[in-house]
Amino acid sequence: MYPHMTKSEYNKYKWATDPEYREKSRIRRWNWRNDKKTKHLDRPIGQKNYGGKQYYETLMKWTLKNKYGLTPLTYNALYESQGCVCAICKQDLGGFSECNIDHCHKTGKVRGILCKLCNVGLGSYRDNTEYLKSAISYLELNG
Repeated sequence: MYPHMTKSEYNKYKWATDPEYREKSRIRRWNWRNDKKTKHLDRPIGQKNYGGKQYYETLMKWTLKNKYGLTPLTYNALYESQGCVCAICKQDLGGFSECNIDHCHKTGKVRGILCKLCNVGLGSYRDNTEYLKSAISYLELNG
């Protein structure tokens, strides 16, 4: 190396002047990126792999317990008591990720399991029955 250059300056100089060095550097970077992309595939599912099944199940249990006060058994019982359909529109509910647990925001009491659209609809009317009745009469008059 040149005594008047730092290592990074030397590498920049080599990059600018030596095509063989440029190609080796490009291959080294390419290999590093590919190793980084595939490294997580060697790990067991759920071990620092945030898309893994084990992580998803843990997140589901935590959400049920801490947010809604449900266990997986009580959630499944509620889900099956509704016939695996939305409590409002009776559309088939997919897996846990497509379901929305409807609850009263004042008391925290779980009311049922809804599809996303029905849950958003109730939220839009702020759980106010007067707003919902007004919306129903509006639809009946202008439907």
